Amino acid sequence: MKMRVILILVLLICSALAWGQSGEKFLNVQIDIADGKGYAPCEPSIAIHPKNPKKIMAAAILDKVYASDDGGYTWRIENLESSMGVFGDPCLVANAKGHFYYLHLSNPSGLGWSDESLLDRIVCQRSKNMKKWSDGGRDRTKRV
Repeated sequence: MKMRVILILVLLICSALAWGQSGEKFLNVQIDIADGKGYAPCEPSIAIHPKNPKKIMAAAILDKVYASDDGGYTWRIENLESSMGVFGDPCLVANAKGHFYYLHLSNPSGLGWSDESLLDRIVCQRSKNMKKWSDGGRDRTKRV
C-alpha cells in the first residue's frame, strides 16, 4: 500500500511538471520551400546575434541566406555570392560584436562536379549588417 501511494505521488509530480512545460506556445514559421529547381533547402545552420536575439541568420545549401530582424517572424531570403563560388555545407557563426560569418565550400569555376577545382577550399564570408557580405578570404600563400 505504501509503495502504491509513493508511485501515485511520483506520477502526479511528473504530470504536473510536464503540464507546466506545455504552457509555452511557439509559432512555427516556414522560411523557404523547394521550387523544383536545383537543390531544395537543407543542411541548415542558424546563428543568433549575441547582443540582440531578435537578429537571427540562417543558411541552407547550396547558397541560401536567411535574415530576420524580428526574432524569426519574418525573413529576407538571398543567394550568397563569392568569386570563389558557393557550394554548400553552410556553417554560420556570430562573434561578440554581432558580425556574422558564413563558411561554405567553394566552386571556383562554377561548373560544379564536372571540374576538379570544386571543393578546393573552405570560404569564410563576413557580414557586419546582415545585408552585405564580404567576398571571402583569399589564399595568400604561393603555390608551387
